Amino acid sequence: MKKKRLLLTGALALAMLVSFLLAGCSDYDYSAIAGDYQDRVSQRASLTIKGNDAGDAAAITVYWSSSNEMTTRWEMTGTMEENTLSYSDCKCTETLYDEQGNVAEEKTVYTDGEGYFKLTDDGVLKWTGASDEDCRSAEFVMIND
Repeated sequence: MKKKRLLLTGALALAMLVSFLLAGCSDYDYSAIAGDYQDRVSQRASLTIKGNDAGDAAAITVYWSSSNEMTTRWEMTGTMEENTLSYSDCKCTETLYDEQGNVAEEKTVYTDGEGYFKLTDDGVLKWTGASDEDCRSAEFVMIND
């Protein structure tokens, strides 16, 4: 009787652990939003989304060209819940170029930035949750090939 109870308790604990781990997995189809986007507000920023290999998140990269000499890049991993693509691992990097277009300097501005994009019903990704206040007006629309 004790062995049965112990076995049953162990099986129940294992089932609860598996349920807990699976609850954190996203069933969102990131291929639905994967692609290249352009900011329709500034028309100077671009965004690329790719689903990760596990299919439970999206790799997001945003580029902003300030001038011929400087670009800013944000890289993050986002997860979708309802219509919000959230991230907490954003790395912001600034790159300076010389007159020949070679990288002269690259510096990390910050890491572990948090924020989100809101996905509208018409497929626009609004970066209203950006850590950088200047980015909060960005509205990315998918570029059709």
